[in-house]
Parts: sequence; C-alpha cells; structure tokens
Amino acid sequence: MTSSRADAQLPLPLPGWRLLLAAILASATLGAVLCSSLPSERSALPPAPASQGSIDPGPFGLPVSARGPISAAIGAEQPVYRVTSSERGLQSISPPQRLHSGFDRAGVTLRAGATTVHLSLHDAGFGAPASVAAVAPRAQGNRVTYARRGLSEWYVNGPLGVEQGFTVARPRSLSRAASTSLTLALAISGNARASLSANARTIELRAAGAPALRYGGLRAADASGRVLPARLALDGHAIVVRVDTAGARFPLSVDPLIEGEAPTPDDMVGEGRFGYSIALSANGTTALVGAPGDSEFAGAVWVFTRNGASWTQQGSKLTAPEAAGEEAEACAGEAGECGFGRSVALSADGNTALIGAPRANAAHGAAWTFTRAGGAWSQFGERLTAGDAAKGGGSFGATVALSSDGATALVGAPGDGTGRGAAWGFSRSTTGFAQQGSELTGDGEIGSHFARSLALSADGTTALVGSPGEDAQAGAAWVFARSGADWVAQGGKLTGGAEELGEGNLGSSVALSADGDTALAGARFDAEGAGAVWAFTRSGAEWSQQGPKLTATGEAGEGQFGSSAALTADGDTALIGAPHDDTSLGAAWTFVRNEGVWEQQSELTSGPQGGKDGFGRSLALAGDGAAALIGAARAEHRLGAVSSFLGNSLPPVVTSVDPASGPTTGGTLVTITGEGFLEGATVQIGAVATSVQIVSETEITAVTAPGAPGASEVLVSDANGDSAGGASFTYVEPPPPSPEATTELVSGENAAIPSSGPPPRGSIGVLASTASALPPPRLGRTGNIFRLSGIVRVKLPGSSRFTLLTAGEQIPFGSIVDARHGKVSVTTARPNGSLQTMIFFAGEFKLTQARNGRATSTLVGGDYASCPTARERRHRLAAGAARAKRPVRKLWSEGHGSYSTKGNYATGAVLGTRWLTADLCEGTL
Repeated sequence: MTSSRADAQLPLPLPGWRLLLAAILASATLGAVLCSSLPSERSALPPAPASQGSIDPGPFGLPVSARGPISAAIGAEQPVYRVTSSERGLQSISPPQRLHSGFDRAGVTLRAGATTVHLSLHDAGFGAPASVAAVAPRAQGNRVTYARRGLSEWYVNGPLGVEQGFTVARPRSLSRAASTSLTLALAISGNARASLSANARTIELRAAGAPALRYGGLRAADASGRVLPARLALDGHAIVVRVDTAGARFPLSVDPLIEGEAPTPDDMVGEGRFGYSIALSANGTTALVGAPGDSEFAGAVWVFTRNGASWTQQGSKLTAPEAAGEEAEACAGEAGECGFGRSVALSADGNTALIGAPRANAAHGAAWTFTRAGGAWSQFGERLTAGDAAKGGGSFGATVALSSDGATALVGAPGDGTGRGAAWGFSRSTTGFAQQGSELTGDGEIGSHFARSLALSADGTTALVGSPGEDAQAGAAWVFARSGADWVAQGGKLTGGAEELGEGNLGSSVALSADGDTALAGARFDAEGAGAVWAFTRSGAEWSQQGPKLTATGEAGEGQFGSSAALTADGDTALIGAPHDDTSLGAAWTFVRNEGVWEQQSELTSGPQGGKDGFGRSLALAGDGAAALIGAARAEHRLGAVSSFLGNSLPPVVTSVDPASGPTTGGTLVTITGEGFLEGATVQIGAVATSVQIVSETEITAVTAPGAPGASEVLVSDANGDSAGGASFTYVEPPPPSPEATTELVSGENAAIPSSGPPPRGSIGVLASTASALPPPRLGRTGNIFRLSGIVRVKLPGSSRFTLLTAGEQIPFGSIVDARHGKVSVTTARPNGSLQTMIFFAGEFKLTQARNGRATSTLVGGDYASCPTARERRHRLAAGAARAKRPVRKLWSEGHGSYSTKGNYATGAVLGTRWLTADLCEGTL
C-alpha cells in the first residue's frame, strides 16, 4: 500500500511560495508603513533608496533589507510565531529555523539544537557608551519590547528568524562638539563561540557539533529613510554595533536579524515536498534529498555536503529530462507517488546516485543514475526501465536501492501487474547500467504491492523486499540472494506471525545491515495504526526473528511507527520513524542492540511545529550512526524540510553507573558512562543529582541526592533529549554510624585527628585523614566537600596555610576553599535535616552557614590595589566602558538550594542553576 501523507523536515526558512510572493510584492508598501510608525516602536526598517548601491541577496534572492520586514509581517499573521507566556517567562519559536527564543529581564536566550546563546544589551550611547539598566519585557503578538528612556529594544519572531531592532531617540547632549558615533554593545554568553565573517557583516555563533546562529543583516536608517553607515564588531564576549549618525534625523532605527542555520535548496519551485526521500553516504557527509512535488510534480533532487555541522548545497538541483511539459501535467494532482525524486539512493562514497521517477515514461516509471566528479554531477548512461516486462502504471522507480560500491542497483515497481509488484536488478558497466537477470516477485497476489520497500547489502548480493499488501494486508518481506546474474528467494518470506495485530502491512519499510545478516521490517498499521517493527537475523541461509517486535514507548496516538527504518552498517543501531505520532507532528526513535536484545534509547522530534508535518516520513542514517537526517515533507505548507542530527546531536545514551548502589541519604559520588554527553547536561537518580561534571562525551560524575530504597533509573538529559533504560542505581538503607570511626575536625595545625587513636600512618597535613564515608554535615557547624576536578585547596579556621584536598572531607564553617583551578562540591544540612549540595569553581571563597540553613560563599583573595584611581577610571571610560570594568576576583556556582554568594559590594541569593559572582573595581556583578 502507499500513502499520500507525505511528510518530512531540513527546515526551510520560508513560508508557502504564494504567501512569500505576496510579501515580496508588498514589501515597498510595507516598508513605508513601518517607517511612518517609528516613534510608536512598531517599526522595521524603511526601504532603502534605489541609489544606495548593491545589496547582498538572501534566500531566494531576497535582499537583506527585505528579509527582516517580510519575516516580521508573515510572523504577525501566523499563530505559530506568536510570543507565549509560561512559568519560564516569554517564549517563541520559529519552526522553519528550529529557533527557540526566551525573554526575561536579563535579555534574550536563543537556542538552535544544542547551540544556546544569551544576548543582553549591556552598554549604549554616543561617544563613550554607558551601562544600560535591565527592564522587564512586554509581548504583543509576535513582538517583544524592552522599553527604556530614549531607547527601545525589540524582537520580532518570523519564519526567517528573530528580527532584532533598536529605536533610538535624539540624545539631549547631542551637539556639534559631541560624538555622532552610536554604540550598542550586547554581552554574549552560552555555549557558542562567536566569529566575525571576513566582510564584517555577519557574526556566527556555534557550539561544537551543533547548528549555528547567524547575527547579521544589519541595516540602520534615520527618520527620513536615509541609510546610515553601520558595522558589526566583536569585543571579547560582546557583539558591538556601531552606527555613524552624522546628519541623521531622529529617531533612528537599527535592525539586525538573527537566523538559525537551515541547509535548504535555493531553487525549489512551488510546494516541492522537500524531504520526501533521503539518502546519506556511509560517512554522513553527502546527502541526497528528493522533492517530487517541485515544479508542479516534475520533481527534483538536491545534493548537500557537510563540513562539520554545516550543510551546503552542491551544484544545481538534479532533474530528469522527461520530467517537464506533458509529464508534469500527467503528474499534477496525483499526490504521493509521482515525480522525479520520489526515491533516492547513494553509494557509500557518495559519488553515485540512483533516483526514481515512478510517473515518468508515460506513467510506466523510470530511474536515472548520476555520478560526481570534482564536485560536479552529471547523468550516467541511459535511464533505467523495466523493459517489456513492466505493465502499464507499474510505478517503476517508486523505490530504489544501491550497493555500497554503486555497481548493483535494485529498482521497484509496486504497482506492476495490477498491484502485484515486482523489482529488477541492474549491474554497472563503463557506460551505464544494464538489467540483470529476471524480475524479482513475491506470491503474485493482486494488491500485494511487492517492492513497496527495498534494501541491499553493501556487496549487493542480498536484497530485502517489502510486500505490505500480501496475505490480506498482513504483509511480508522477502529475502533474495544473488547467484551470478539471477536472484533467488532465500529462507522463505518473513512475517510478523502471532505478534502482528490486525492488518499490519509488514514490509511498509525495510532495512539491511552492511553484511546483510540483520534485517528490519516495519508494519506501520499494526495494532490499529500504532505500528511495529520486526528484527530478523540470518544464520547460513536461514532467517529467524530476533526478540519481540519493536514498538515505541511514548508514542502518542496512531503514529504509524515503522513507516520508515534505517540501520547502521553493523546492524546494532536502528532509527525508526512514526510520521503520524502526536496528531501527525511525527517523531522517530533510536534502538540499540546489545547481545541480541533491542532496547529503545531515545525519541527524536523536530520541536514544536505549526501543522501536521509528518516528521519521520523519511530518514537516513550514516554507516557509523554519527549522522542522521529525518524528513518532514508536509512541513511549511508542503514546502518540506529535513532535520539534521549530527554527532552528539542525538540524545545521550547511558550504559553503566559506578558504583551501582549507595545510601538513601545520598552523597554518593558516581561515574556514569555512555555516549553523547553534552556540556550542561543534568542527571536524575531518583531525584536530581548534584555536582554534575561532564568529564567527556562518554563520562559524567555526579553526587546522588537522597532517595527511596530500591532501584532508580539513571537519567541524563540535555538539549538533544533524555536517555532511556541504560542503567540503574540502587538506594540502600545506611548502617548506623560507628562512634569509633567518627572523625572530628578542629581548627589549627593538628586538625583531622580521629576521636580515638593516632592519625593513620603516612598522614601529612590538615586533611590527610579523610574518612571513606563522611558523617552527615551539621547545621551551622560543618559541611562536606568533595574535589570533583582540578586542584582544590582548603584552609581551616585558625590555620595559616592551605592543604590539598584529594577526595572528600568534612570541614568547619569559616574554612576557606581555593577552587580557582578546580571544581568542588559543598553539601550542607537544612534545618529539617535534609541535605543540599552546590558546586563551585574558578574562585576562592569562605564558607559559612546561618541558623536558617542558608550557606554563604564569600569571595576572598584578589588584589584591589591593581584597581585604577577615580581619575584613571574617568580616562578609561572615555576610551570604552568595557575596559574600565576590571575583574578582581570571581566565583562560578551551580546547583539549587538555600545558598548565596557574597561579593565586596553585594550579596545575591541563588535563584538559578548556574551563576557568576564577580567583584569588579567598580562593584559586584
């Protein structure tokens, strides 16, 4: 069976083409209206005069000056771009950009995949800029505004990203003698690294292995519409916008655009359904993406290459010579199986492509091969057809498969012979491909749709063919082995047996490992549309089911899990799509095989969407599993999109935890191993663990929180999702404390002496007699500290020297902890007897605790003698405010609890999960 519900997602940063065309045609009028609205802060930029010279084209040739206003106008009309309010503050999303935005008094936080950037307007002014006060944001529709005296900062969400703008009133002190250079400085924080483009027009913000955010499209204008010279710069951890306002009429408008990274075609025509089919090279650096609806269903295919996390289109789109004119008319209105690009396949090196067009060749269907040489693609040989054996309307080319070396091709025609279906093998020569042997067929039932899905082993000697309509829609999959030029059925057909519930359509999708010994067969309608996938393995020439059928935990509704499937080369990792999950938003799940047992690992989604996008209709997986592409051909009004999951963009995987048990009181330092751990990940073991340190992508250390007796799942969560089912930690009731083992710490040089007996042999220094299990901390008297990484030293009250901390220790309050070159956890008691833990790093502090349980870390050290005098400060302010704010000392803190940090000028209570306290020469930040 086939479905017209085409889905997919590589976010296309534009709405439907008709709406876009209308917006472009209206851009001149729109600009004039916005220009007249400048004083009321509803302004985007007015249009530039025609004589202003050349401008950089944006997507589809849109000039930079038009992209922001058009995006804002479209965003105002579509509910998906509206700003919403939640417990976390104001939020918005641009689905085509996969760009999430959050707004609060501290500024705006932008997230694209694993890239997180926080921007905060820090300084503004003419000449020497001054600090800008924080204000609460206000939201209306798709717009957020920060209103300050004389300066309004605003953000407008739309399909091209978040348009940022500033409306600047005339400064009171502006005169001929005053500076006419306007400076706006935005502090940057987060996990992204900023880099300025060679032409100084764009700043790229990117986290390792993650999509990038682009800050650019800068344009400034005065009240008359005159464009003002403006430029971008980077100054340390700040984006600096400078505008020459000489001769300007106020108010001014300064208008950059923040865009997510979205590899998309630049020459698609109409509702192309981009992402209907996808293929990846073995190393995940070359991708084929089909859009069979392009140019009114003539169809087209695009090639993309990846460098790091960036996808770039390679050459022009590929099309079929026959897919034009009458052929396009013949396909119009036949939603689903028509058009060039309905199916695609790639060789392992990415240099040979096989592309199907089932409605070409007078609806008999055809396929074409293309080869790449030096980055250029060209047609290789003649088109492939099924010859006289194909019956009319067979949809030859609806499915295709290619061997790893690109020398063996398999092309399916599921409509052949009144829906019986068939497939044909082809072998490569120096001039093209020629048909090999006779056709492959199943039981020959009418409506069985044999070859609805295809897969080939790497060497091209094993074929897996799906026949979802067979056996009264129960479905089946057939395995064929090549013997010379002939294909011979092997081991009987594969079915779901008693596990299949109803008319499952097994064979809706199939996948093979590189050696051909592991097979997947999806039945998307199993269990009334929930869907399932069966795994099979081969021993010799015999096939058997491996484990129970796979289903998706967390599937919402009739998701049709198993509509698409892919395997890594070793057959141990599977990616399976459910395009109708959650009312057709769609999702995909990863499964990992360990010693013959398949376990669900994570769920992948495209984030909040604006419609029934069908994410998961198509997908592809690199041979080593390091890259994945998932399509949603119905996204953005059937323009289509594809989401890229690269490297550690997949959710984390937990494999073990050591030790695997500890007391219910918490405080156990554990090491978690697995894959894909990102900086900023959180850990939950019963409750949220503390002192989490990301040692590497495969290792995390954390301290357990108190928990109930019994096993608790170890859950690691980051920007890419949650781990699932990898390991568990068992809480056990602790034994009663032994008085003989209690260690009391006292002040002075002879601290850390056990309550009975001499110090252990080899003891040196204040903290040498660390106990293997520390006694609980006592309210207002002692706290427990553990070194997590680096060099940590401790100086007890009354002592004149620091002692190296090598593991864990209980210290009296009033002690000084030096974590300038390391990371340390601090556990203290609450008045109710429970415990609370924080981590501190990159600073030196004195630890105290009040009776109410609030623990305070007071910054110590530093050298205020190095601070400039008042006269020096005035001189430096004239040269730039940022340089005058010299840090004397700082302390980073992370976690939750009744804690505060205290600087020389101010004390702050802990409200967030990570924060910085810094004593500057002028105050405390």
